[in-house]
Amino acid sequence: MVKILFCDMDGTMTDGTVFYSERGEEFKQFSHRDGRAFHLLKHKSKVKVFLITSETGGINAARAAKFIKLGTIAGFMEGEEAKQDTVRKIAEQENVDLSECAFFGDDTNDLDALAACGYMGCPGDANLAIKELEDIFVAQAFGGHGAVREYVDWLFITEQIYRG
Repeated sequence: MVKILFCDMDGTMTDGTVFYSERGEEFKQFSHRDGRAFHLLKHKSKVKVFLITSETGGINAARAAKFIKLGTIAGFMEGEEAKQDTVRKIAEQENVDLSECAFFGDDTNDLDALAACGYMGCPGDANLAIKELEDIFVAQAFGGHGAVREYVDWLFITEQIYRG
């Protein structure tokens, strides 16, 4: 049973595209479907969600702040190059075995964190090295287009969600 869902942000909750204004402002596109997945986890399960990104500040921090304000995620870690260390640390703090953790990621910097968890998922346009992992759920949706929601729906349908 999944008790913690760790989710990368860029390439999973976004399509990986970055737009810049003339003033150097950064813009990204997020799917509300993914946010709804976190809402469902909060209200229909006991699963805690943690967002992990190697970037710092900016749009990802703003998006995470909204989820924290809504109470739909338990935490946000930014600037995390070694995501697997963060996953292990949080699982230990939450007294949850890594076999009860899920990670949703899309690129090679997510490989170790994915492999550390008992459940793995990725968007349909993830890096080939990710999609070829044994026992990984590969969403049909691409990153930024509801792939996280598709994964969460699959976890519910297959009854792998901890409900307490």
